Amino acid sequence: MSLTARVITMMSGVSHFQVRALTPDERLRLAKECLRLLQACEIAAPPAPRSTGVLSELREDKRAE
Repeated sequence: MSLTARVITMMSGVSHFQVRALTPDERLRLAKECLRLLQACEIAAPPAPRSTGVLSELREDKRAE
């Protein structure tokens, strides 16, 4: 098992309560590392659903003729 697989397995076992028990400095360090790894994964957010009402037409510069 690779080191990365071990880290993922260990992180999946960390509970909300265990994170809250960390000192503020440790929580900040954990958050920064999680964000760094999330950015490395390059996970794109799903596109926002498009609206179809009058306001969306105004945003797209569609005017009544």
